[in-house]
This record gives sequence, C-alpha cells and structure tokens, in this order.
Amino acid sequence: MPNTVLDGAKFKGLFIAGSRRLEESREYLNSINVFPVPDADTGANMAGTMSAAVDALHELEDATLKNVLETIALRLRMEARGNSGVILSEFFHGMFSRIKGEERITPEAFVEAIESGRKAAYAAIADPREGTILTVISQAVERLNTVKAEIENMTHALQHMVESQRRALESTRDMMPQLRENNVVDSGAHGFLLFWEGALAYMKNEIDHAILKPVQRVFKAEQAEKIKFRYCTEVLARGVTTDRAKLVERLSAMGDSLIVTGDRELLKIHVHTNEPEALFAHMKTLGEVIKTKADDMREQHARKAETARHQPVRVMVDSTADLDHALLEEWEIETAPLQVIIGEETFRDRVELSADEFYHRLARGGPLPRTSLPKGSDFVAAYERMAPHCDAILGIFISSQLSGTWQAGKKWGDEFSPGKVTAYDSTSASLGAGLMALEAARMARDGAEIKAILARLDGIRGKTRVYFSVDTLEFLAKNGRIGAAKRFMGETLGIKPVLTCARGHVAPYSKAFGKKRTISKLLDIAARDEAREGFEGMYAVAWSNNPDERERLIEQMNKRLTVNKLVVGQISPVIGAHTGPGALGIISY
Repeated sequence: MPNTVLDGAKFKGLFIAGSRRLEESREYLNSINVFPVPDADTGANMAGTMSAAVDALHELEDATLKNVLETIALRLRMEARGNSGVILSEFFHGMFSRIKGEERITPEAFVEAIESGRKAAYAAIADPREGTILTVISQAVERLNTVKAEIENMTHALQHMVESQRRALESTRDMMPQLRENNVVDSGAHGFLLFWEGALAYMKNEIDHAILKPVQRVFKAEQAEKIKFRYCTEVLARGVTTDRAKLVERLSAMGDSLIVTGDRELLKIHVHTNEPEALFAHMKTLGEVIKTKADDMREQHARKAETARHQPVRVMVDSTADLDHALLEEWEIETAPLQVIIGEETFRDRVELSADEFYHRLARGGPLPRTSLPKGSDFVAAYERMAPHCDAILGIFISSQLSGTWQAGKKWGDEFSPGKVTAYDSTSASLGAGLMALEAARMARDGAEIKAILARLDGIRGKTRVYFSVDTLEFLAKNGRIGAAKRFMGETLGIKPVLTCARGHVAPYSKAFGKKRTISKLLDIAARDEAREGFEGMYAVAWSNNPDERERLIEQMNKRLTVNKLVVGQISPVIGAHTGPGALGIISY
C-alpha cells in the first residue's frame, strides 16, 4: 500500500536506505570524479558525510520526525566532507527548515521542502555551476512543481523526483568540458540521484534489488596538471562575527570552490587553495578554530592512478601507527582509523580530528577522551580499495594486549575475503608498528610474497624496542593501560616516568627528574640497546605537542647514536588519549 505520508520512523528508514545506496556506490563515484578537479574523492566525501548521520540515527531511540530531522541536521553539518558533502548538508538543512515543525511529511510539504533545499544549496556556493548536483536538484524541483496537483502519496512523489533526476543527470554530460571530454556524468549529481533511488527502493520495498552501474575508470595521469588549486581545505569554527559578504570576498581571493555555511555558533568553510596554512591562520584571527583539514588533491589523483599497478602484497595499518600522511601516500599504505570520543562528539582518528587539534582540546580541559575501535565499514573500505590490486592484504596493527583492533581487523578480513587478508599483531604501538609497516611496504613494492614479508616482520618484532616518557601517568592510569602507577611514580614532585611497550604491554621502565634529564635518560637507554646483536640502526621518534623537545632529542640522537634511518611521527589522538600531552618516545630495532 502506498505511503500517503512519512512519519519520523519512515523518514529514518528512507534516509538510511538512500545513504546505504551511496555507500555502495562510493568507488564508482570516485572513479568518475573529474569536476571541479580529478581528485577521486566525491564518492568518499558524500558517503562519509551521510554515514555520520546514519550512525547517529541507529542510536536514536525516540524516532519522532522532529528528533530524526534534528539528528540528521546536526551530524551533517558537523561531519560534512568536501565540496559535495557540504552541498548535501546544506540541501538537507534547507529541506528540513520547511518540515521541522511537522509531525508527518505530506506530499505537498515534501515538494515545498525540496524547493527550500534547492535554495539553500545554491546559496551555499560562491560560484554555482550548472552541470553539477545543483542541476539535478533544480530539475527535481521543476518536475515536482509541475505535477504536484497529481501527486497522491509519498511514493508517487519520490518516483517523479527520481525520474526527473535521471533525465537531468544525462544532460550534465554536455554541460561542462571536463565531463564531455571523459564521457561521464557529474559525480556529485549522480551521487544525489543514487541517494533518492535508494530512498524510492525503500518506499517500494525493493531495497535489496538496487543495482549499481558497472565501475567506469576515467582517470588519466595528465589530469593532475589541471588542478589549479592543490589543497582541498576545510575549517570548522565558532564565534566568527565577521560580516558574511566580507568573509566570502576575502576567502575567494585565496582559491576557488568556496562554500561558506553555518552561523556564528558553528561556521564551516570549504575552499580549494594553494595556501592552506594562510587560510587556517586567517580563520584563527576571526574565531575559535575547532577542526581543519587540507587534502593534497594532486597526490590523491596520483595515488588513485598508481593503484592500478598490481603487486603481490598491499599493506595497511591502523591510525595508531603514527605514520604521517606523506609516508602513507609514498608507500601506498591504507589506514583504518580508530575513534576518539570527547564528551558527546566522536571523531575518526587523524581523519576528522588532527593531532594538533586534539592536543589543543586537551589543553583546554573538559571530559577525559575515550577511544574505540575502527568501524567495520572502515576496515572493509580499506580492503576493498586494496583487493583489486594485489594477491594478499597485510594489516599490521597495534598490540592485541592494548587494543582489540587486531582482532577486529582479522574478523572483518575473514568476512571480506577468507585467506586474502592477514592480520598481523605488531605487539607494539605507535611507530613500533609504523616501522614494521614501512619495511613491509618496501618489500611488497620490490615484489616480495606474503610469506617472506611475515618472516621479516617476525624478526623485526623480536628486536623492536619502544621507550617513551610522559608528563603524567594520569591518562594511562585512568584508561587502565598501566598498573601500579602510583607505586612507581610515588608522590615526588618533578619525577618524569619512562615507560616501555614490551611483549605488548605498557610498563614502567625508569624515571628521571625534569625534561632535560628525561631526554638524556632516553638517549642512555637507546645507546645501550645499540649493543644488541642484530641491531640495524633503524630509529623513530614519536612526539605529541612538544616540537622543541622533539628537535632537541633528534639533535642529540644524531650526535650520540648510530642512526642509519630516522622516521618521525606525531602521536595520534587515540594514543594521546592514553599518554596525555608532553609524551616523547624513541623506537628502534
């Protein structure tokens, strides 16, 4: 029986179904992403934006229409990613502004709500372009207004909306040179249609029969040169009181694809620029910057093109391996992000919350950060990206004694493709696992098989040493990662504990008085370890929010130690939630 109206529970199901359709189409949408730049992330941005709202909906117990709409609106604005994600967010904000006071959505209210969403989407973009998601939205509005007197129920309304979008989508192919050249439709426009196709399938009880189009690869190596503004940047800020027109004028001078959304309470900026740091610095003069992001679109494109190369093994890590973005890109190492929970907010480690922002939040006080395993979908997404380009997938994870990430990686790997995914327990943490991943990736690129790589990792694992200092044992003790902390530290003022990660566990190792002596203590320990049989001179330095101490340590290491190779990485928010600020470590084998 057709649905005459939509209540909260029905709209919740509709939204989840549409978002699922988007998630299933993630890689397809990435593959046809050539506008505004060929950075291969439209599918990921749209699916990631919607999945944040879906996660919140799954936890919602009271599914009144008001609660459902407010939940979606809040998560979309907080989690919107990229140009396409922000447009989606603004469309739904505009749509909900018309129906937020209703108990049910009638066909008449739905038509008006879509019109409101269209206006919000156009208003959010500094330079609206036809041939994009805006075109399919406009065509849907025109069709609904034309036939609204004939619409008898919500299923009928969605049918008209989907049919009009399908026709509009094909027209985008001829609206822009980039789309015409590659013979594709606009990626964001297709993503919008896919959402509503999923919603319609849900309304017709056909959700299991949704069929995706075959993946069409259109990336060309030379397209990277067409990227005029290299970095896709985003800023989330509070308390910005600057006039909106002046802000748009100032930011427009920094690049293109500008979107400014939100209000004084929460303002979101998206812009493609060559100077992300200048953007971040400017926004800090206007208000409190909560979150920043800068993705190198040229590197994204180059990496996407490179993944077509097949090799015996591909390597992945979890986000606590503390390898910086450049190394991950260079060695084509995939990542499954753990989660950081601060009060009521949940962030994907290093993806939605940078280390710098995390330590800034920590300094301001507030609730004690908590951590959680990666989402199953993040494991599966990483496996899906690697699987077509290798014979075996090797996941190198934080010690199973410290986290359930290894067990989760193994579980999802077995479900994804039994026998193809190997989950490896590093029995280490931070760059202890990171160094193993780099060696595995080097061997894999040279053509080594999984058996040879695992044998080499077993050798490294047996001789890796991890020593680190912390300002306080408070975080480790409260999170249950260390025992007998008070007995070890005592109550003596100025004592700085030195700990080790041995056989998968964190344990007290030594102590020093003050920061300078802590660095000397770390160096003494490292110098002694160089006498070990089989020592290779591989070193790593892990640091949190203390760059001056990091530099002093590295300077002294080069004077006192035999450093054949050095890797430096900032301690991730997930590990930082347990070590607290001021942590500094040496890892070697």
